[in-house]
Amino acid sequence: MSRQTGGETIAARVAQLFETHRRPDGRRWTTREVAAAVGCSHTHIAEIANGRVADPHVNVLVGIAGFFGKDAAYLIPPSKAGFRPQSEEVASIAFRASRLDAEALRGVKALIDEILAEGPDGADR
Repeated sequence: MSRQTGGETIAARVAQLFETHRRPDGRRWTTREVAAAVGCSHTHIAEIANGRVADPHVNVLVGIAGFFGKDAAYLIPPSKAGFRPQSEEVASIAFRASRLDAEALRGVKALIDEILAEGPDGADR
């Protein structure tokens, strides 16, 4: 069975995306269309949506979420992302940062380090 994210399984959320995010003509997106955009097989997408993949790769989940215009935090439980549970806002920032190149990531890290050096709540600011 698929992992939980906020009380729902990843499979349930993926299935919900297929159901609620329709093509402009009102038809459902096919697993082939989503898979072509994500870069994996359509059977893998179907298996994730049906809960037959217990631990889908983060990159696939990011791709599925992006295809449907959702933030990756919608599909990826914090424990899978490698950090303790945080607010949805913190998870959203982390996933947006994951799309940055190495130089930009160094800049973000330096900024975070600077803020944390001021104290846990940035009280010196």
